[in-house]
Amino acid sequence: MARAALLLAFCVACGGGGALPPEPTLPDTGGDPITHLPASAASGPAGRPLGLALSGGHEQALGLLRRLFEAVRDGDRMHLRRLLAERTAQVQPRMTALLVPRENRVRMLLDQRRPSGRRLAPGALPEEHLRFEDATVQPLSTVELLNGLPRGLRPSDLLVSVPVQPGQGALLRRVFQGWDHRGQIIVRTGAEPVILGL
Repeated sequence: MARAALLLAFCVACGGGGALPPEPTLPDTGGDPITHLPASAASGPAGRPLGLALSGGHEQALGLLRRLFEAVRDGDRMHLRRLLAERTAQVQPRMTALLVPRENRVRMLLDQRRPSGRRLAPGALPEEHLRFEDATVQPLSTVELLNGLPRGLRPSDLLVSVPVQPGQGALLRRVFQGWDHRGQIIVRTGAEPVILGL
């Protein structure tokens, strides 16, 4: 009898006399907005561009350049319209405040009256024309601009610069207007990435 009373007292002392409180659960974050990633403030060697190290920004920016190349190659007007902002800045041969309406830019890139020597060959790969392994992606806040930031652009927007493969400069210059030594675009990455300049 004493042994049973001792066992009962032990169970009550250990919390066996009542139900255990439920364990707290973590809130569901599946619907939360994407975390804001501020522009990189790091600096690189003098005179050399700095590659962006933020997660996702670099690859997404380069992906937009590839998709632009492929849309122009395929003559895909609808895809180009989805890639380009309503107005795009002029990046090459130098960045200016000139903003080109989307339809004008699409027409310039897909002018059907061009002779075949001014078009990308069917099935041409971006890597055959551009050296993606040497690409740089940098926030506009780190780029020296002669006349400041063109209207509609933000310091956190990214300048993508990819050197041209040897022997491809003449063709790319004719197709993309100014892509002689390197292809350049300005992009805004995020949930709805868009090309803001080329």
